Amino acid sequence: MEKKILSETVNDMILSGKKVDTIKNKDEIKRVFANEGIPFFDKVIDFQVSFGGIWYKIGERFYEGFRMDMFFFNTFEEKYELKFFTKENGKYYVQCMDYHYAGDFGPCIDEDGKIYRFCMGRFFIRADNIEEFLDDDAIKYYMVNKHKTWLTRGAKISEIDEFKKTAALNKIKRESFSDKYFEWWCNTEETVFVRIDLVNKYGYAKVYCKDQKILEQLYKSDISTSVFPFNNRG
Repeated sequence: MEKKILSETVNDMILSGKKVDTIKNKDEIKRVFANEGIPFFDKVIDFQVSFGGIWYKIGERFYEGFRMDMFFFNTFEEKYELKFFTKENGKYYVQCMDYHYAGDFGPCIDEDGKIYRFCMGRFFIRADNIEEFLDDDAIKYYMVNKHKTWLTRGAKISEIDEFKKTAALNKIKRESFSDKYFEWWCNTEETVFVRIDLVNKYGYAKVYCKDQKILEQLYKSDISTSVFPFNNRG
């Protein structure tokens, strides 16, 4: 596998989190896959070896962000097992992360190393690899380190295009970004960040602002906003 270098912001994000015990030895990982009766894949194993047991956070508390790990320890049988796996259309998917809060099903990795969001029984691609996924989240980590809280609201692409006429937005580039699933934009002052979802067929974006006046400039109607990160409120 080609060794990819993580960006400085991703490294900072990982180092600000914590590590927990899990399987990271390749032979042990392969044994678990064999016990589950499924083949192992190099890119899936490489994910666990490099990132298994790392919990990263966006904000002061462990709420935004993920617990990266494919395994849980079965205390009754005293062995590690895969959290979840399935095969669809001839391809295997393995859950590789958990949210910090309970209830939602975490992202999955396929046999080619691509990362997916799992929702309502369907897989929605997020990134070509874990590096792209982490660089995506690391922009939010950078934002929160710059300013503790942000106002956020969803937007249509047409609204973003209209906003660009009055505020110069610069595209954020990273070596890992494929520009197939999302784009990030920000203004020069870094008081406005926009994430555009390129996969959503309805043309959806999310706007993060430091100032209510900026949102009022973007939206002519009543403003319905939330605070990001949720765990930084109060």
